[in-house]
Amino acid sequence: MAAGIRDFYTPDQLLGKSVVVIVNLDPKNIANFVSEGMVLAGESSEGKVVLLRPDDDLPPGSRIR
Repeated sequence: MAAGIRDFYTPDQLLGKSVVVIVNLDPKNIANFVSEGMVLAGESSEGKVVLLRPDDDLPPGSRIR
């Protein structure tokens, strides 16, 4: 995981979750892979990273408006 969420989420906690991701960004080398997307998250008043999620069911790949 390169999204900076490793300290807050395990891979198992992310399985099946819908999250907001911006894709098709310019490629950037991060560690040993190329990233072309960004997971959107906020920070709570307690300093916890919280992933942004849709408040209703949307199909994967839906446009952000």
